Amino acid sequence: MAFKSTAISRILNLFDDYAKTDFFTDLLENGNLKSSSYLVDLLNSSSNVLKFYSARILNLVIRSRVEQLTLKEFESLNFTKTFKSPLLLAVTLLSSKQYLTAPNLDRVRNQAGASLVGLRRSSDFLGTGLENLILLNLFMDLDLDFEVPQSFQLIPPQRFTMILNSLGGWMDSDLAYEDEFVPARICLMEFVEKYIKGVYYVCDTNYPADFILKVFELGFRVVCDSLSLVNSGETHLSLAYVALKLLNLLNEYKDNIDSWNESIDDVYNDVIELFIKQAEVPPVSQPIKLVNQILCRVITRAIPPNRIKDQYENLYKFVGSRSFDIQRTVVSLLRSFIPEIQDALVVEATLSKPSVEGDGADNDCKLPSILIDNIKTIDFEDYLENEDHAQVYSYLWRSEWKEAGCF
Repeated sequence: MAFKSTAISRILNLFDDYAKTDFFTDLLENGNLKSSSYLVDLLNSSSNVLKFYSARILNLVIRSRVEQLTLKEFESLNFTKTFKSPLLLAVTLLSSKQYLTAPNLDRVRNQAGASLVGLRRSSDFLGTGLENLILLNLFMDLDLDFEVPQSFQLIPPQRFTMILNSLGGWMDSDLAYEDEFVPARICLMEFVEKYIKGVYYVCDTNYPADFILKVFELGFRVVCDSLSLVNSGETHLSLAYVALKLLNLLNEYKDNIDSWNESIDDVYNDVIELFIKQAEVPPVSQPIKLVNQILCRVITRAIPPNRIKDQYENLYKFVGSRSFDIQRTVVSLLRSFIPEIQDALVVEATLSKPSVEGDGADNDCKLPSILIDNIKTIDFEDYLENEDHAQVYSYLWRSEWKEAGCF
């Protein structure tokens, strides 16, 4: 961490000789940063790796410089030429969230929106369309900790309606189910999420009343389609994460989504199928852990318990999952299911008890063996040595079973 801080400081020190606004004049209008112009040049590299890291470094540099500007100074900057350098514009927007409502951004914001209207070819969706949708999403990522002016309008209502209608046609593309279309799906869902969180109720008072309903419908359509796609083949973790995140948000507005009741059963089935699939995958990477976290949140908040009850027998084996989030969710579900099922089992066992001692088969009620194994096989000395957290968590859930009346 100390090395990282030192490296960042050294990078920022390269620009100490710049006056506040001179830095942005060179960057935004001239595309040059004196002795450090190579950072800007790398944004146009043919290597995505070089583009990524140069963008990350520039993000740090620009953010540190933006924090030194007043609103009036930021409003004096000229962004007109940045539309020809989308990646540079994207990095600048990402670093300037507190000033996204500044009037000097109106022109490039409207350019990005206008470029999304009238696209019909799949190649356009994945080319200039995707590029400008990313920019529009960044423009909508308002920092609501800062006051949004009452006069602020993201994009004129008529043009925004045209943009929304155009985006609705992307899912009809002949490439919609190809891997190369996954980034477009993700950006469409991020568009819906950012609109709901950053524009809805904030600066959309002049939009038609049904505009937000169309946004909901677009989001729900892409979520339904994407979750089905995730389960149909190799799991796209990024697609799964964004779809689950948006589903969790749309669940709060389900009464305003006309197609919800028609399609939600299939969505529930897809989420449960994904949950079972993820429960068997070791959480060996951060993306897997992030998907598990949002997946468990959706399972507990958006899926009716009765829809998961059919998986009751399968849930026991996931008490020993390597993922703590999966373990916790499974235990919570079983804790709610067991008392009801236990009562039914007691009644069944009582009714089937042999009338004569020794008659009939063995009708003893037994705990699932996996619960017993979680207690019997734990070796705390081994845990202390190897820190096998997942195994110990499985053992400690025993208190949950006691509280639920299982022991």
